[in-house]
Amino acid sequence: MVWGLAASGIFALAICLVAGPLGRALKVMDIPDGVRHLHKNPTPMTGGLSVMGPTILAAGYLAVTTNFSPFYGGVAALMVASLLLGLTDDRAHIRPLLRLGLSTGTVLALMIFVPATTVTFFHFSFLETAIFLAGFWGIGFTAISMVGLQNALNMADGKNGLGV
Repeated sequence: MVWGLAASGIFALAICLVAGPLGRALKVMDIPDGVRHLHKNPTPMTGGLSVMGPTILAAGYLAVTTNFSPFYGGVAALMVASLLLGLTDDRAHIRPLLRLGLSTGTVLALMIFVPATTVTFFHFSFLETAIFLAGFWGIGFTAISMVGLQNALNMADGKNGLGV
């Protein structure tokens, strides 16, 4: 496991070190415009690759080496779809409603093909019984959570993790 973590770190570092040329090659550069994009220099939008790349590889590895192949394979496929959607958005600026629909569609597809990814109950240590989310409630909660996380991470990337 230590080797996997080290390899993931090296992969992410490599992407970061070649971010400029990679961003130009993929045509995912954020150009300052003085209005919304206030940074001084063109900035590569390759953070998704450096974070998602190792994660996708890890999920793919686990899909082949564990008894949970459908789960990890589905998660890896969802991450690939999310990464491609993000790169496409960075290049072509997909309309927000369409991007939201595509994100929701990929999450729903994951839940259809890998039902184990759907949250079906909550169990809190301070409650004696579990709270079950039957049918639509589990699907709805899971979809909102996954799409919300995807969008939150995408927005954080725009700040380069600095919060400024």
